[in-house]
Amino acid sequence: MIVSHSHVNTVFSFSSLRPGVCSRAERIQRCCEDFKEKLEELNKRKMAEVQDHLNTAISNFVANAKYRFVDGHGPRIGKVCAKEPLMWKYAFYNSCA
Repeated sequence: MIVSHSHVNTVFSFSSLRPGVCSRAERIQRCCEDFKEKLEELNKRKMAEVQDHLNTAISNFVANAKYRFVDGHGPRIGKVCAKEPLMWKYAFYNSCA
């Protein structure tokens, strides 16, 4: 794993001295709380990014099906069957193949 300088600086900032903290145990507790908050923030951003990818994939799937089966400018395939599936297999990953 490659660790950037910004990540190293972030980790060091969580282990630094805290104003108003008197004991080592309290400093560790505050550092852990701040670190947890930062991880939750990063996870929230990543979850939004993944959700955006999922929404795009669904939109593309629906647009493809509408074009192929419904749209007057598309081929207007009569029905879904093995020869004309709703979605081509190239969009799926089969780990058993």
